[in-house]
Amino acid sequence: MYSLAIQNNYDEVQFALMQDTTQISYDSISKMKASTQLIPHLNSMLATNNISLSDLSYIAANCGPGPFTTLRVVITTVNGIAYATKIPLIGINGLFAAAQEWQDEAYPLTAIFFNAFGNDVYTLVTKQNKQLMYGAYAITDILLQLKNESGTIRFLGNGTTLHKDLIESELGSHAYIPEVIPAYCSLEAIARMGYEEWKSKQSGVSELMPVYLKQHPAVR
Repeated sequence: MYSLAIQNNYDEVQFALMQDTTQISYDSISKMKASTQLIPHLNSMLATNNISLSDLSYIAANCGPGPFTTLRVVITTVNGIAYATKIPLIGINGLFAAAQEWQDEAYPLTAIFFNAFGNDVYTLVTKQNKQLMYGAYAITDILLQLKNESGTIRFLGNGTTLHKDLIESELGSHAYIPEVIPAYCSLEAIARMGYEEWKSKQSGVSELMPVYLKQHPAVR
């Protein structure tokens, strides 16, 4: 069973041709070139491996949250492919993918922050693998809420890197920030969650919607 997995992060768009959970081929492009180069690169990857679009069972894509423009480009692209080919789509929430990938029983309380710009963070806080907080918050507001939680809180994500000094200042010894902070979920995590979703339901959707959590400044 063949599929495509697509991950958009804050720097680039990554994509892989998968056979079940095995990566056959990998490529990436700068996010600045995604609108013009994503389709040609996908076509090249398929052609190099003698795979056609009709051979794909589904396409799994990170639906955010993340940078607005890159997110829109990726989702518009996969929606266009699905419209033309009827290939099912599986949307993956990047925060949930990160929580699954970075799960560690040694840290029952984990806060994942992705940069939402303007001193805001896309946030998922889990406690004993259950969702405790989820949404877009001002960094000062979410840290104020987390002060009420007892025990050590592990902080991950590129939003943690951005606000590391403030987190340590506000929470002191209650905050644990790894020396190497993972920035966002991996392409492998997107591929794996897509595969699990497909095996569970054997179906996808015809159109993906972005997970924004926060309004675009133009909308506000």
